[in-house]
Amino acid sequence: MDNLLLLIPVAVVVVAWALNEFSRRRWETYKRKEDRYTKLLCNMSGFYVQPNSDKDELQELRSAFIEQLGYGWLYLPDELIRKGYEFLDAVRFGADSSDRDKEILLGEFVALMRKDLYGKRLLLWTATELEGKDFRHLKSN
Repeated sequence: MDNLLLLIPVAVVVVAWALNEFSRRRWETYKRKEDRYTKLLCNMSGFYVQPNSDKDELQELRSAFIEQLGYGWLYLPDELIRKGYEFLDAVRFGADSSDRDKEILLGEFVALMRKDLYGKRLLLWTATELEGKDFRHLKSN
């Protein structure tokens, strides 16, 4: 009986430690993804030409986006990589996609990032209900 009384606190400590480690790793994964997705989002602005845009800066942002998408093969979900390339196909020189189609593709890309970042919550409920059509690329003057 005394042995059982000693095992209970040890078991509680082990379970608490395991839950803490799980929580810490989940937080680290979230932060890592958030940092990578932030870089992708920042570089997306290279695909939107503003009247006073510096062409070299736009090219640098585009190249950085393509580079980050390439790195994505290490950590992005498959559907996110495919959507990224679909967006690049739509914005390449000579593509016949409308601006609205490009915006929807970019929105779908961003929505997939959010879905991956937030994941599933509480069994069937999702953390986000936003879709690609909800995305708007806005700039202040």
